[in-house]
Amino acid sequence: MVKKNLPQYKEPHYVYSQNYMPAGVPVVLMADADYKSKFVFDGKNVFVHHLLKPYVDLLDKHYAK
Repeated sequence: MVKKNLPQYKEPHYVYSQNYMPAGVPVVLMADADYKSKFVFDGKNVFVHHLLKPYVDLLDKHYAK
């Protein structure tokens, strides 16, 4: 699926190790009914929730002044 959407992607060399750490503190952006009506998953648009617009909408909703 990644190769279909990003044909230029070059997979890195992976190291067999448990020496990986998470990159910072997770920020959970909970979706509500408004979000779910704007960004509908239809079974084919697998990255619908991982684009800039959905993140910005949720950030504005949770952290706007």
